[in-house]
Amino acid sequence: MFCESNGHWAQHCKALTDVKERIEKLKSANRCFLCLNRGHHTHACSKRGKVFCSKCKKEHHRSVCMDKETTTSRASPITLASVGRVDTSSPDFTYLQTARVWVTGPTGLGRLMRCVLDGGSQCSFIARSLTDDLKLEVIDQWDLSVTAFETTTAPGRRRFVRFNMRGTETKASTLLTALELEAARSYWIQAVQGEYFAAEFQALQENMPLSDGSKIARFNPLLDKGFIRLGGRLHFAKLSREQCHPLLLDRRHNFTKLLIVQTHSRLHHLGVSIILAEL
Repeated sequence: MFCESNGHWAQHCKALTDVKERIEKLKSANRCFLCLNRGHHTHACSKRGKVFCSKCKKEHHRSVCMDKETTTSRASPITLASVGRVDTSSPDFTYLQTARVWVTGPTGLGRLMRCVLDGGSQCSFIARSLTDDLKLEVIDQWDLSVTAFETTTAPGRRRFVRFNMRGTETKASTLLTALELEAARSYWIQAVQGEYFAAEFQALQENMPLSDGSKIARFNPLLDKGFIRLGGRLHFAKLSREQCHPLLLDRRHNFTKLLIVQTHSRLHHLGVSIILAEL
C-alpha cells in the first residue's frame, strides 16, 4: 500500500511510518481513508458504519490513525501480539489462520472480532465475556474437558450458545450450531445405510440372521440407536463405543466420499492409515 513490497499489513509498513505522510499519499492516490481502495472517499465507502479503527474505534483505517499508541517508528520496541491467545514476538506473525468476522446476538448487538480457524479442533469456542456482552442465547450446558498440546483441564460446566456470524467482506451470514451439524451428519448416515443396507436393517430390527448374499454379513453388524455398526469382540476392549463399533457406510455414496475428503482436510492431509483411524 505505502511501499512496493508485499507480505505485511498497511499499518505495519516500515517504509513509510509517519501518519501525515501516509495520509498525503492516500490523498494523491485518490484512495479511501477507511478501506484504502481507489475511486471513492470515506463518506461514500460501502464499509462506512461497519468497519472501525481497531484502536480508537473511529471511521478510518488503522494505518492512518492519529492516536499516539498506533504510530510506529523504527526505534519503537516490538510489543507482544496475542492472536487466539497465542503470544508471538512480532505483530506480523501468527500461528494459525485468522479471519475478521461480525458476531451478532439475539438482541441485535454486534461486535467485530477476530476468530482463529483451527481445522484440528473438535469444538468451536467463544469467549465468556463476549457471550455475556452480546447476551447470546444459551441452548444447552455441557460438562466439557478441554485438551490442547498434551495438557488437559478439569471438566467444567460450559454453556452451549447460538449466534449469528458473517464476514467483513460479504453481507451473507450463517446461523449454525454444532448440534445442528451433528444432526445433519446423523441424518445422512442413516440415509446412506437406508439406501444400501435396507434388507440388513430390517433383518437386524427383527433379530433375524442376514442373508448369505449380504455385503456386510461378514462384519457381524449390530443395530445401535438406529445406526448399523461393525460387530465383533472389540466391545471387550477399553475403548469408546464409537471406536469398538464404527459405523458402516457404502463407499459408492457421495456422502461417504465427502466425509473422507472432509476428514482428510481437517487432519491436514495426513496418511491413509491415520484418516481411516480417525473415521
